[in-house]
Amino acid sequence: MRKLYKFAFVFILTAILTICLTETSIFANENIQGTCEYIYSPEFPNAYIETSDDQNSVSLLNDIKITEVTVYVQEIIDNESNSCISSKLLSKEEIDVLKASDINNAIYPGTTSTYQKLKLIFSIPSQSSNNTYDLRAYAKWSGGSGISGPAAGDDFVGFAWGGKFDSFSRSISGRTIAGSSMSFYSADYIANTGCVWGFNESAPQMDYLNAYITLNKNTLTGGGNTTAFVAKYIHTYQSSVGNISLSVTSSGVGGGFTLSSCPKQWSLVATLTGFQY
Repeated sequence: MRKLYKFAFVFILTAILTICLTETSIFANENIQGTCEYIYSPEFPNAYIETSDDQNSVSLLNDIKITEVTVYVQEIIDNESNSCISSKLLSKEEIDVLKASDINNAIYPGTTSTYQKLKLIFSIPSQSSNNTYDLRAYAKWSGGSGISGPAAGDDFVGFAWGGKFDSFSRSISGRTIAGSSMSFYSADYIANTGCVWGFNESAPQMDYLNAYITLNKNTLTGGGNTTAFVAKYIHTYQSSVGNISLSVTSSGVGGGFTLSSCPKQWSLVATLTGFQY
């Protein structure tokens, strides 16, 4: 009977540990645990966001990450001016309708519809030392039907974080579909808050980019409270854009950063929460 009780206890304890490890993304240290809180587009809340099967996967030795987050983009080009008059993220229902029809048909007379995919990966590899985090963002455009490439207008990618972490070793690089290096510029940077880069993703057409930043805090001051890290991509489809503005508090980051004076834009936001500061 004692053996039976012992077996039952071990079984229940194993089940509890399995549930805990499944529901929480864990590093090797309890101070660096985090979870994927949400991935969304503020402008298109019904957008279909396709994720890989191993999203939120738990790894004790490697990464906690959001993997292969893909959105489907429809842009309508005016044939006379060759300018983009509409850009949107498609819902699942809209994608299903397009799959069942000829997606090359113009939505409006005198226009051409284009279809692209945008992939965003936000990952945080295992830390090299206590309270140090390497944030990484990867973005990739891939073409569909119609005119190749996303619409003209500078795009932006960057990170924002709470908790007053110091930042260093930030960098960004990318390639065009022709294989040449992309050019980037600093759109905004505020110490202990966030970093954003701007770039032209359409001329020449972007293939992919990689952005990196390392965060560190020698002494945690949050008293056990947690904060969030954000990776964000902003796509614009007008020639003139406004200014980037970062807005972060110790405990939260919201949407990370915003772009003012630019009505023709949408964004994709990936958030990781649960990091002690």
